[in-house]
Amino acid sequence: MTIRVGINGFGRMGKLGLRLAFDLADNGHSYEIVHINEPDGDPTCHAHLLEFDSVHGRWNRDVEVAEDALIMGENIITFSAETGPTETPWSDTVLT
Repeated sequence: MTIRVGINGFGRMGKLGLRLAFDLADNGHSYEIVHINEPDGDPTCHAHLLEFDSVHGRWNRDVEVAEDALIMGENIITFSAETGPTETPWSDTVLT
């Protein structure tokens, strides 16, 4: 069974959580990040910050952006910019 995860806040901890989920998935764990809510910045900015971290270094995964989503390989992670978790469309992404 795959555990579908949504991230509310994509600062340092949110980015590290996403990196960890992908690393765990590579080792047989079933995590799927499906949505990110971050009111500051846009997907293009966060894709760059995810790939080039000033503390943890470069992440060796290709991160692309298309229409409010991050694309990493076959994974499409939708992106919203709501100011709070209650306004975020979680049921459209995480619960389906």
